[in-house]
Amino acid sequence: VCSFLKYYTVFYKGMFVFSTASKNCNYTKLEEESVTFELLYKSPEKMKDIKWKHEQSNTIVARRNKGQISNVWGEIAENGSLNIKQIKRIYNGSFTVDAYDEFGSLLLKATTILCVYEKILKPAVNFTCAKGRPKLTCEFKNNKELTIIWRKDGKEFRRGTSDQEQVIKTENGKYQCTVSNPAHNDTSKEITTDCKYFCFQTLFYSLLKKISKTVLVYIEELRLNHLQNPPPYADQRSKQTARGQPAPPLPLDEADDYINNPAEVLLQTQTKTKGQGRGRPPPPPIDEDEEPPPLPQPRKKAPRARKSQEPRYLQQ
Repeated sequence: VCSFLKYYTVFYKGMFVFSTASKNCNYTKLEEESVTFELLYKSPEKMKDIKWKHEQSNTIVARRNKGQISNVWGEIAENGSLNIKQIKRIYNGSFTVDAYDEFGSLLLKATTILCVYEKILKPAVNFTCAKGRPKLTCEFKNNKELTIIWRKDGKEFRRGTSDQEQVIKTENGKYQCTVSNPAHNDTSKEITTDCKYFCFQTLFYSLLKKISKTVLVYIEELRLNHLQNPPPYADQRSKQTARGQPAPPLPLDEADDYINNPAEVLLQTQTKTKGQGRGRPPPPPIDEDEEPPPLPQPRKKAPRARKSQEPRYLQQ
């Protein structure tokens, strides 16, 4: 930030003169701009010898001595002010002016400070994704006394200098960065970050949720279709039994139940059929004159003959 010029009145040999002093810049300019260092003196016609000097380079930038003019960096006006039309980076620093009368007596001595800055080139915001969060970088070329301002969704949320690391870990959103110096500033284009964190477990649950939703929708469609178009009773029951005989009709009460809830009736019918199983055939009729066959008798046990211990050829 540039400070205002401070003038101090000095009485020198019966005349008022002005000198300037400042800790900061009296003039803040960009390269290629023009500047005029005003010289404040109540009797400029008495100044016969005026010399402007750049202290850092020890260069006499302009001089007018009894009508002879020497212009190196700029031109001296009638009132002794210095005009520079095209500023360069090397002009940055302190300028001192000395003014003398025709007898060589010092009338005025003053110093002013010029600060020259580069024009800010348009910065750019780049980002990379790390675990679902963007890492933002504000890229710029100038690096002298710069201020970096970060904005998210149009609101400032961070401010720093060019000496600090300009990498920010944050959340997804719309971001811009502004780069500025005391003489100029420029803002990057707005970018939108869309970093996503890939996790197998999250992907699995997401797919499972979609599949479950699809199955539920399909079941609901089947239920509504069944209610709107119920199947006829005759088409659901088999017309023949397992042996090829015609199936008996259901009682009237079961038929009514089937029309209201066919699945439950069919399940009960199948359960009864499985539970009953196949019955034993009845015994054949017995004739009164015919005698029943004798009952089987237990086998009598006879004493077993003892085998001879002689060889077989002697037993014969």
